[in-house]
Amino acid sequence: MTHLLRSSSQLVNPMNRQRFMGFGTGAGGSGETPNSTEAQAWFDRLMPYPTKDQEVILGTFVDALVAAGLANAFDFLYVNCLGNISNALTDVWRTDRQGRIFQNTSGLTFTANRGFSTGVIGHHVNSNFNPSTAVGARYTLNDASVFYWCHAADGAANVAQYAVFAATDAAPTTFLPQLQWFPRWTSGNGGGAINCTTQPFAANTVGYNRFNIFQRESSTAVRYYGDTNTAIVSATQASTTLPNGSIRFMCAHPMSVMGCGRSLTSAERVALRAAIMHLITSITGGLP
Repeated sequence: MTHLLRSSSQLVNPMNRQRFMGFGTGAGGSGETPNSTEAQAWFDRLMPYPTKDQEVILGTFVDALVAAGLANAFDFLYVNCLGNISNALTDVWRTDRQGRIFQNTSGLTFTANRGFSTGVIGHHVNSNFNPSTAVGARYTLNDASVFYWCHAADGAANVAQYAVFAATDAAPTTFLPQLQWFPRWTSGNGGGAINCTTQPFAANTVGYNRFNIFQRESSTAVRYYGDTNTAIVSATQASTTLPNGSIRFMCAHPMSVMGCGRSLTSAERVALRAAIMHLITSITGGLP
């Protein structure tokens, strides 16, 4: 398996001819095939620019999402398992959705080609995306999702940590009631609130989940899905209002991909999970 990790001597010079021509190895690996428009636009925002091997891995990921009809499904999508923090929080699709780390002191850990971990309250990833104020947001009152890929056994034991929440910059450690999600709480239940203030709880005995997605699917439908694409939590809490704060990821357990947008169909969730799984496997040589 090709790994993304490269020594400094192997990094591509960002001023090289390949960057400005917009040509790389592409999906065909010929060295002459142009990258797709979507992949190339992302690569041009990364520093250092991806190596040829990285272009193949990352280009395959982007092209799989485009082929699945997901190019316009997200408000932000971060591939955290890249070589540095800036690239790990560079949105795949847009120039104006750069994420950042929030830390009161220290605590959040970044591991190159792996992602973020050891986050706690006050040490997390801030997407800077506010569903209430963003122009043209796909995340809407009755049609929304947040998701992440986690390497730790998030559902294998009780987890007294929120995975995703919203908070204002004025009070970044105070969770807004309209978006709070934990896969599993100390009682063995899991749930949260998405665009409502009442948190639905349900027993979560499914165990380990790498792919996790929490959705508002209608004005009265809230669901949390894991690897099997079967709803772990399904509730009928009515939507009330959007969170007026930025969406944040706790990263208590290692997160390698994170994003949000509109809710996804069953086929789209399967396609997204498959694309992420192929990406992670190509970068790390397996599924940690």
